[in-house]
Amino acid sequence: IVVILSNVLCMFMVHYGQGPKWDVAMSASNIVFTGIFVIEMILKWISISITPYFQDGWNIFDFIVVVVSVLGVILDYAQISSLTFLPLLRVLRVLRIFKLIPKAKGLRTMLMTLLWSLPALGNVGAVLFMFMFIYAIIGMNLFGNIKFADQITRLANFRDFPTAMITLFRIITGENWTQLMSDCMVKSNCIYVKETYTVMALNTTVMRGTYLDGADNSTLISFLPDNIMQNQCSPAPILAIMFFCSYMLVVAYLMLQLIIGIILENIEVHASIETMSIKQSHIQLFVETWEELDVHGTGYIDAPSLTALLLAIPSPMGVKGQDHVAMRIQEIVQSVNIPFRNNRIHFLETLHALAGRVAGAALPADEEYMIHNKMIQRLPKEEVPLKYSVGDYYAALYVKTSIKGFLARAKLKPLFDAYLAQEKEQDALLKANPNAAIMLKARAMATLSRRQRDEILSTVTSIKGTSGHQDGVGKGSDTCQQHQEGSLQQQQQEPDSPDSSVPAPHSRR
Repeated sequence: IVVILSNVLCMFMVHYGQGPKWDVAMSASNIVFTGIFVIEMILKWISISITPYFQDGWNIFDFIVVVVSVLGVILDYAQISSLTFLPLLRVLRVLRIFKLIPKAKGLRTMLMTLLWSLPALGNVGAVLFMFMFIYAIIGMNLFGNIKFADQITRLANFRDFPTAMITLFRIITGENWTQLMSDCMVKSNCIYVKETYTVMALNTTVMRGTYLDGADNSTLISFLPDNIMQNQCSPAPILAIMFFCSYMLVVAYLMLQLIIGIILENIEVHASIETMSIKQSHIQLFVETWEELDVHGTGYIDAPSLTALLLAIPSPMGVKGQDHVAMRIQEIVQSVNIPFRNNRIHFLETLHALAGRVAGAALPADEEYMIHNKMIQRLPKEEVPLKYSVGDYYAALYVKTSIKGFLARAKLKPLFDAYLAQEKEQDALLKANPNAAIMLKARAMATLSRRQRDEILSTVTSIKGTSGHQDGVGKGSDTCQQHQEGSLQQQQQEPDSPDSSVPAPHSRR
């Protein structure tokens, strides 16, 4: 932003009659700023590659500005003054100020409001043009031969269609429209003589270009042939009043106020969007997080990466900063319908599902059909309809983890039962003979082979690896795992530990 504002300030300093040193300074500043913009563009190419760079509208605009700036610098130092478009290239430098729009929230909001207003403004503009077309035709028929006066001139009249449209556009601005109306009400000195003619009966010669009055020169007019006279008087002053007043009411006031109303309405709509549960900032954060996971810009991420995506996005679309994140992630995944595409999920489908979960609303059938058609055009074409969603994938992981936990518990249950029986036997033996602890310790370590210890360790490790694949999936086996690991720690104590009294699973034999 500082570089752009500094460049704009330097452009403000250019003035007529500046000296050679000032020209050199301005040219040097233009080269510096152009170089900075070129370096910025190259760094963007390196960071996101060229293809994704040209997929963004603002990046394309920046590229055009940079190309125009570079051409301007080259032509400045080429000393080619015969090119007619050289001043245009210099004028296009002012486009650099538009680089502020993506970085300034207020400017971006206003620009987006104007863009949203374009469809409605197009309809209003079509109606406005229709009214102007109708009034131009009426004006040509009523005032096409009106005498030139102070306001009815060669540049503002109704003698042909293009000039009539320009005149009506001028009237919209309110510039001297009452004077135009007065000139169209003329009734005196408006009979134009096209050729010089001598009236022998009156011994009078009428020169070409003379204007005669219908009342004062009625006798002279009666002796003149009709083919040398042209009536440039108003057909009726009341028609001029009705024409101009109705045009101002319908076009200048009603239609222009309608355009202003549309823009104000869109500003209010944009302000209401800022109060919605899903704001532009949430979507922007979603896009930035997705870019970190999809470094190559393919539009896809692996289905298990949805957990990382939700952990990085705050509420309401994600779970960042909340408690019990595993449970909340499981709830979000099961409540949305994100298609499962070969162990991957698509950007648009994920964004639509997460945002619709919070701010979704029922739409009329035609609106929903239109939105569906727009989305389907940007999604990959599938020959076979998709059967599963990400919720099904996460549910399958949950079932897989639960089954592994069940199998692990079934495998360790005999060992655990033997351990409990040996604990009871130890307690009974120690009560009968306190000096039997050393004997029990030796028996336990002799019967518990290393193969059994390794088998218990591998079972617990496989359970931990399965449950670590996804947060929140397989929570049903967490308690079992903790209990098994506690038992394992007791069974793996050193043989020479004073408090070690772990019996062997087969010590009852």
